[in-house]
Amino acid sequence: MRDRLDRSTFIARLIENASASVAQQQGLVPMIGIVLVIVGMILLLVNVFVGHAALAFFGILLEGVGVIAALIGILLIEPLGK
Repeated sequence: MRDRLDRSTFIARLIENASASVAQQQGLVPMIGIVLVIVGMILLLVNVFVGHAALAFFGILLEGVGVIAALIGILLIEPLGK
């Protein structure tokens, strides 16, 4: 399975295109991640007063996706900055 992923031209082109676009705007992906975490926190704060399960779900989802996006953005900045 891993060999098949390593030889995939689609994934290689996807990584090259993402790398090229992130190289021009290095802080964009971590900034999007931070914004998602802040929006998730606001949703969770509103959920404290409203008590709706959907707000809690989307708040937790946005925080998780935001943290992952920020970490991936930081990892992409490091090799591209050198």
